[in-house]
Order: sequence, then C-alpha cells, then structure tokens
Amino acid sequence: MVLSIINKDPKLSTLLNNVTNQEQFLSSVIGLFKPLDQNLNLVSNVVNLLLGKLSNPQKLNLNSILASVTNDLKSVVDLSNEKTLINLLKTILKDSEVKKQRNNYVQFVKNAVDYAVKNLNLPELVW
Repeated sequence: MVLSIINKDPKLSTLLNNVTNQEQFLSSVIGLFKPLDQNLNLVSNVVNLLLGKLSNPQKLNLNSILASVTNDLKSVVDLSNEKTLINLLKTILKDSEVKKQRNNYVQFVKNAVDYAVKNLNLPELVW
C-alpha cells in the first residue's frame, strides 16, 4: 500500500530510485517507527499532524508536512539533545533489518537529500 502511494507521486517515487526490493525495504523503514518513537516521540507528532491534515484533504500539502517534521528534527539535532540523538543512531544501526538493507538505506538517504535539494526551500526550513 505504501509503495503504491509513493509510486503514484512522481516526486516521491524518486525516493526509491535504485532501491532494490522496495516492498521489503519499506517494511524495514516502517519497522523503525517504534524505536524512533521511543527515542523522539517524532512518530507520534507526525501521526497527529497527519491526522489533523487529513481532516481537510484538499489542503493536504507535502511541503507543509515536511516543514513540520523538519522543525521536530531541528530539536533533535540541537546539541542539548546529543544523548538522544546518539541513542537513536545506536538503536537504528543495531536493527537487523537495517543491517540487511544497508545499501538500500544508503541509496534512500542519497535520494532523500536529492529530493530535498530539488523540492524544498532548505534555507527557509533551516532558519
């Protein structure tokens, strides 16, 4: 289901360029939600944000959702949250699915950076 949603959007589909076994990879990504939420409450915040946005689907805007997620991520990268960030990275890197899908994760991060550069106003999001 997630794969079909991503593939329907030409911009989002670029996130999976050169990612092999896309369904298995996306299952692996979804499997990271629990450790992400345990460390950051980010998933809970995103779900609440999406539920709020879905109440008015005509105004559903990927850029506004990404901007909100980016703001949440800014607080994680803040030096005062260094311990949380280190614990999060340790948790992710220890995950057996992440280890199995290492090349796909590397490719996905490259694709995500390319997507961000092409589609988001990064200076505005950062500042």
